[in-house]
Amino acid sequence: MADAPPIYPDDAAVVAVGERFADLTLPKQEWTHAAHFAACLWMLAHRPDLDAERDMPDMIRRYNAATGGVNSAHAGYHETITLASIRAARAHLGESSPETPLNRAHATLMAGPCGTANWLFHYWSPEILMPFRHPLLKLFGLIFGSALFFGVRLFYDDLAAVAPNNIIWSGAAGKTGMARLWHGGLSTRQGGSPPSLREKSCTHVTARTFLSYLC
Repeated sequence: MADAPPIYPDDAAVVAVGERFADLTLPKQEWTHAAHFAACLWMLAHRPDLDAERDMPDMIRRYNAATGGVNSAHAGYHETITLASIRAARAHLGESSPETPLNRAHATLMAGPCGTANWLFHYWSPEILMPFRHPLLKLFGLIFGSALFFGVRLFYDDLAAVAPNNIIWSGAAGKTGMARLWHGGLSTRQGGSPPSLREKSCTHVTARTFLSYLC
């Protein structure tokens, strides 16, 4: 591991990755797995004014947004991966000699378990670490969300057909567009009226929103 070939030719190249990442000028194609750790080592070794655990998460989010990426459950910034990577980089620096060039410290770090993008799968399964990014769970989300959508719609239509006068209808409320249903057994009103088209669509919109969140 001591003879691991360096990914970056010298310390200046590692510093350049960190600085360009910080000022949002690093090209997206250069923001590789190795570059993530290079930026982390740069921050730990050269920026004592920054706290990596505190500052790097927002820096990654800003960089992703600036380069056309997104930060969501499906892509972009990942809290656990980021904090675990910072801890691994900090531990590696602590075990390295103070005289070790930063590009050599980076090379030995990348020659170990941290050198692969899925290194954390040794500690957590993909289903646990990235539940909304795992293809099988995304498929489950699609199936579950579809079942929910059609179940809500069938229940809603049956309820409106059977007891339209025993339902208190509440239409779009503010920006949420949520429809609240209270069946006659819980709260009734004589002379109630069926929902308007806008009100009736609220439950369907809610189901579609939930489906899009899952999938």
